[in-house]
Parts: sequence; structure tokens; C-alpha cells
Amino acid sequence: MSIGEICNRETVFSTKDSSIQQAAPLMRELHVGDLVIVEENAGRRIPVGILTDRDLVIEILAKDVDVDNVTVGDVMSNELMTARASDGLYETMQRMRAKGVRRVPVARSWALSWWMICSIYWPTSSPRSPACCRANRRANTRNAFKVSRI
Repeated sequence: MSIGEICNRETVFSTKDSSIQQAAPLMRELHVGDLVIVEENAGRRIPVGILTDRDLVIEILAKDVDVDNVTVGDVMSNELMTARASDGLYETMQRMRAKGVRRVPVARSWALSWWMICSIYWPTSSPRSPACCRANRRANTRNAFKVSRI
């Protein structure tokens, strides 16, 4: 099974210069836990980062930051892991675990501006545990994933 078979194809985008005061209500309104941050280049959306609800809590709320002058680019995660839609589900899951990420943008083609988001929620309390991945491989792997509702 490929990662592209289980991902949501309606992804919400934003730019680095958007304000946090624009991004947070957008995430709430659309019931999403992440925004893929893109730069436009010749009509194509190039993903450069991701902003998650966790980023907002850890970087803004927990530090009691005044949001008036904060942009998405100030808070987003810059090290973006991506996958191709044709990548294997288990292999992508292993990469996500190794990098400690829960959401990954998935592309059908790097040349196209068509992206999906796949979120993984580990079924054990220790997401980096090798036993977790072995269990997911043996179990119905589709149930180990929760696709972001976008």
C-alpha cells in the first residue's frame, strides 16, 4: 500500500509572511491542525515549511509572546519532510518515526502543485519505539494513521 492511498487531498496552504493572527483563525475555521507553508514560483507552490497547532502552543502560547508582530515564518518548522504519493506506507511511517514528525506533505509529482497531508498518531505511548512500528506493520496499518481533516 502506498502513502498516497490514505492521504487527504485537500491541503490548506499559507505563506511565510502571513501573520499568526491570520493563520490561527484559518486553522480553526477549517478544522485543521497544520498549514503547509509555500512559496510561489512560476505558478507552482513550493513547500518550504509546515505550521502545526503544536508550533502555536509551544512557540507562542507557552512563551506568552505578543502575536501582533509574529509571522508564520517566525514560528513554522523549516525542516520539512516530504514524501511521494507512490512511497510505501510502511517506509514513510518509518521515516516519520525516525524524524519525529506526525504530519507529512505528500506530493503526486514535485512538478505539480498538488499536495496532500498525512498525519500519523502512534498507537503506543512511545512513538519512537521499534516495537510500535513492528506492531503497526503486522496490524491493519490503515488504522494506525489518521488523515488530517482539511
